[in-house]
Amino acid sequence: MRAMSVDVEEKLGRIQFSLGYNSRDMVLTLKVMRAAELAAKDFSGTSDPYVKILLLPDKKNKLQTNVKRKNLNPRWNETFAFEGLIFSAKYYHRLIKHANEFLRCL
Repeated sequence: MRAMSVDVEEKLGRIQFSLGYNSRDMVLTLKVMRAAELAAKDFSGTSDPYVKILLLPDKKNKLQTNVKRKNLNPRWNETFAFEGLIFSAKYYHRLIKHANEFLRCL
């Protein structure tokens, strides 16, 4: 798996995740590890963060991590597996590109 950490330009925080694909078993694995320095969105000066996961383009598999109450530096260490996917290196690079574009919009 390849670990990534993405900085958002608007200073909403950082998220660390890893993404891997097992071509023999046709399983895409996403591990959401942690976030850091999240922007406070509640009136109390904290947030209740969670991560939404959608597998594009069909958006049929909508998943999310547990909510971490009143936490600006949450740790999830949650793993999600999407089975039965035919996945090429070209698609993987496109997925990373779109993930980075999406995260910049947060």
